[in-house]
Amino acid sequence: MAAIRANLVSITRAQSSGDQSLVKPIYRHFGIVIAALAVMISYASADSWKTYRNERFGYSVDYPGFLTFAEHSPDGIGVLLESEDGKTTLSAYAINNALMRSPIEILNDIVAANTLRTITYKTAKQDWMTLSGYMTDSEGTELIFYQRLMINKTRSAFSGFELIYPVTRRDEIDPLIKHIGQSLTPVKPNR
Repeated sequence: MAAIRANLVSITRAQSSGDQSLVKPIYRHFGIVIAALAVMISYASADSWKTYRNERFGYSVDYPGFLTFAEHSPDGIGVLLESEDGKTTLSAYAINNALMRSPIEILNDIVAANTLRTITYKTAKQDWMTLSGYMTDSEGTELIFYQRLMINKTRSAFSGFELIYPVTRRDEIDPLIKHIGQSLTPVKPNR
């Protein structure tokens, strides 16, 4: 706060003396800081959490208000949400489990089939699995992905989500993952 006050005093003195050489760089500096803060606030202020509810499968998941609907799946299994710039996406979905596979088996299949992602974290328990790591999009942007699946009590279906976002937004998005993960509900039995 003292540094900001000192900079404002310098601006005031420079303006009153007619010296504009100091004013423009300081305003430019504050403009960059304010723009960066605006981006951080738009992502981090998840005080406007919303809930996606899937009527067909009966599951739900919370998502931060800066994400909006991009598309619904035509078969009713889920939705794709994205940020205004399209760089952060959240897909929520359900998967039938006709083969009665466990979360550990599903995790192992995903890892074995992986060719485009660097997996840095994976874990599975009796009723859920989580996977995360890095990938690169078609434009060469390094992205973080976080995927979570939850099996229902009858083991007939999984609900899940995948969050993908630029590495440059890690500080804003990472704190939101816990809330999203804890809000995911399982598919209703007999769906």
